[in-house]
Amino acid sequence: MEHTTGDHNEIRQWAEARGGVPMIIDHPVARADKIGIRIDFPGESHEVLMSETRATSWDEFFRVLDDQRLLLSYDDDPSVDDPTEWYRFERRDAPPDIEGQES
Repeated sequence: MEHTTGDHNEIRQWAEARGGVPMIIDHPVARADKIGIRIDFPGESHEVLMSETRATSWDEFFRVLDDQRLLLSYDDDPSVDDPTEWYRFERRDAPPDIEGQES
């Protein structure tokens, strides 16, 4: 089941229960005015992405999450093996994604 939250404790508990640690993405070309965040899980092997990330504290991770007005959408029981498919970040002010809605 998918959940969406900005609650720091819920995010941290979900990530740590799966071995996740907070990371900062330092990519000087992409979004030069913003830094990115991600959660690194054991078994990930994205060498290019890993070369652009650094470990960070949960405090810094949540500071970026809040500054960029992000929420975490996550699957509480992921059925896929790839940890990058377990979650995604969404903008807090983004319109809801309603299936079948015409644009």
